[in-house]
Formats: sequence, structure tokens, C-alpha cells
Amino acid sequence: MKWIGLSLMIAFQTLYAMEVSPKRQMELKGLIENVCSACHGKDLSGGQCPSLTPKALANKPDNMLIQTILQGRNNTAMSAWKDLITETEAKWIIQILRNPKK
Repeated sequence: MKWIGLSLMIAFQTLYAMEVSPKRQMELKGLIENVCSACHGKDLSGGQCPSLTPKALANKPDNMLIQTILQGRNNTAMSAWKDLITETEAKWIIQILRNPKK
């Protein structure tokens, strides 16, 4: 059963990667490194805003994170990115944050 879950996770990551072009993936990685890190900390472990490490995101539902990225959070520094990032791209960002390559 554990292998089925792992296989599904890999399949979803592959699907997201296929829907986001390699050029756009590089742009989104740059956004994470240069924009998100300004508030979430250089290594994304927290700063002015909460941590975005895999451990910090472990119990956060994808739908909540997608909405946070796209709609922002009222009365916080988290801006809405819906005009610059699609829902598919937000899903891809979440997968990258949850499973960073070492």
C-alpha cells in the first residue's frame, strides 16, 4: 500500500511538471528564491512570515496553500498572486516546497 501512495505522489509531481514548461519552472524557482524568501526567510524557514519548509507544510492541505498563493491573506504581508500565477503553477510551487531537491 505504501508503494501505491509513493507511485501516486510521483505521478502527480510528473503531471504538474508536464503542465508547467521548463522555462516557467525556472521563472517560478526564481520567484521562490528572490520574492518568497524576502518574507519567508532566505532558506524559507521563516522570517517576517511563516516557514515554508516541508515540515512546516506537512499538515497544511494543498487547497488552503493554493488559495493562499492565489488570493493572498488579508491583514498580512501575503499578497495575491492570481494575476501572475495560475492554479497549476501554484500546485507546482507547493510540490517543490514540499519536496525540495537536495
